[in-house]
Amino acid sequence: MNRGLLCLLCIALALQGCAGLRNRQPQLLNTVPPGGSSAAFTLLNQLSSRDFESLSWSATGQIGVVLDGRRMESAFQMRMQRDSILWISLKPMLGMEAFRARITRDSLQFVNRLNREFGSYPMAKLNDLAGTRVDPRMLHELLLGLVGGMRNVAFQFSPDEPGLMSGSAGKVTYALRADTVNMRPHSLHLAGHEGRLEVDYQSWMPIGDRRAPERLTLRAIPKATESQKATESQKATELELTFSKIVPEQAQEFPFSIPSGYRRMP
Repeated sequence: MNRGLLCLLCIALALQGCAGLRNRQPQLLNTVPPGGSSAAFTLLNQLSSRDFESLSWSATGQIGVVLDGRRMESAFQMRMQRDSILWISLKPMLGMEAFRARITRDSLQFVNRLNREFGSYPMAKLNDLAGTRVDPRMLHELLLGLVGGMRNVAFQFSPDEPGLMSGSAGKVTYALRADTVNMRPHSLHLAGHEGRLEVDYQSWMPIGDRRAPERLTLRAIPKATESQKATESQKATELELTFSKIVPEQAQEFPFSIPSGYRRMP
């Protein structure tokens, strides 16, 4: 599998363990969910009041992928339309594009300029490769560190650690660690029947009176059988993103074309 496609699949793999989460819809609840605490609900509302929410946005930065102990890095440009499309261009050498891909609700299309190849797969194929369903909305929320959609989670405070909340919704359990001074998430861990996902937010950038991640790490750990538990760490996929800029966009384009003479991948 080519290097660029591997990076895209690693983004998809970061959705492992979120089978219940991907179907939830953001809710503007005025009351505490059954089983949750009012203090945790108040903190969640305070955190989400600083969410950077934009229907469409673009970003630049650096991506690093650790898979089976191997690390790959590249500069990237990213454009996203919430709920519908993710466009990414990888530029690992001297600002020259090596790989471009477009993920929609229906398909993955990509061009590998280094190998003069292109491909197009239905989303069902990408779901099989990723081990779970790929959802543009979930990518949108994780990449921006949005917590407003979690108001339906019955969070309770941890008695041992300030700012740590845990709860559940559907078949997914959550642990949200928050900075209660600057009102931003530190980490979000989710666990479902397919595995677990850990998102750590190392630093943030201001966008007006809101905040967006500057540096984050996503770690996807598929559920291991008893015989695999000893080597679980080797199966984890780790994705590091450092954003140099995130810009809300009113309208943008997601260009994609196949140069003549390129070979179609099977």
